[in-house]
Amino acid sequence: MISRSLEGAQKKVEGFHFDQRKSVVQYDDVMNRHRKAVYAMRREILRSDNISKRIKILIDDEAHALAVSPLVTSDEFEDMVRHVFPFDEPALDRLFDSDATKFEKTLKTEAAELYDARIAAFGDDIMRKVERDIYLQVLDNLWMQHLENMDHLREGIHWMSVGQQDPLVEYRRRGQMLFEDMQTSLRHDVLLHLFHAEPVSQEELDRAIETDLTLAARGSVDNASQILTAETEFEAGDFTDKKTTAQTQKKQATSKKKARKTERKRKTAAKRRKK
Repeated sequence: MISRSLEGAQKKVEGFHFDQRKSVVQYDDVMNRHRKAVYAMRREILRSDNISKRIKILIDDEAHALAVSPLVTSDEFEDMVRHVFPFDEPALDRLFDSDATKFEKTLKTEAAELYDARIAAFGDDIMRKVERDIYLQVLDNLWMQHLENMDHLREGIHWMSVGQQDPLVEYRRRGQMLFEDMQTSLRHDVLLHLFHAEPVSQEELDRAIETDLTLAARGSVDNASQILTAETEFEAGDFTDKKTTAQTQKKQATSKKKARKTERKRKTAAKRRKK
């Protein structure tokens, strides 16, 4: 009688631990699918010397996402476009003066021309390396953030059982949403860094790195020698505040930009009234 009770209790305990191990494997399987997808992407980038085709796909996808955005008619939309694609004023005029039905096509065309301009600025060989470095760096950072997000999700997902929902099903669903968000951020961040990168001349690379302290010390020494040996008289222009002049020029450029932006909005509104 006692041995039979012990045997039944042992079976229950073994069954409980088996279910626990099975649950852990099922949860880990979700992360394994994400890991395989990211590692396959990373291997492809590492083994390829030219990922320009992948970059062009990202450009088209980002242009489509912007064209179908619900904020396309808002005042912030132009800033959204320029945040990813730093178009100049003529390009923005062509873009926002285009017909609404051809906006996405025009955006893709302007973005492709901007990409070609970046290649010309860097040079084909350097651009290939820049693309790979940016892609891998952004991918690695987002993957680490995704791992942390999935850990946080795993810690609290068991509370879904209180609402009569299967925690594993919710973990899979929400994990997939997080993975898709990571892919969207990957596309956006890669293009953001790529289009805002600037080429550096060989002279700047060879130039010694100066800190604020060394520059200040060197400037004080230079000034001292100039004061001791100076024989010329100063003029009023020598004391002009360069910072104030730069701020004035920046304000003028900003005012001109706002005026052109207002003019584009006025033209767009006039077109809508005609329709």
